[in-house]
Amino acid sequence: EMCIRDRVQPATEHTFNDKYFESLSIVTNALDNVQARKYIDSRCVTNKTPLIESGTLGPKGHVQVIVPFKTESYGSQSDPNDENEIPHCTLKMFPEETLHCVEWARDK
Repeated sequence: EMCIRDRVQPATEHTFNDKYFESLSIVTNALDNVQARKYIDSRCVTNKTPLIESGTLGPKGHVQVIVPFKTESYGSQSDPNDENEIPHCTLKMFPEETLHCVEWARDK
């Protein structure tokens, strides 16, 4: 088998084109940003390729099975807005800023 190490993004659509996505039985994700998740979701929906989307948002895990035109897609929903919250893992394991330490103490 061949290993392709290019990123899947608009700049590599010459490699990861519609024919590529149509040839897949399923796609699995473990991406670190919403923009990349939405891009892969849109490519899978367009090409009718099922997607297992997974990720984290602070201490919360997320897994979603997307079957194009049968289930909700990742891009059709919004992640919760947690801009003002400090991630749980930061508070419990790596409280490096003063604010982290204050929040950690409040939690006790």
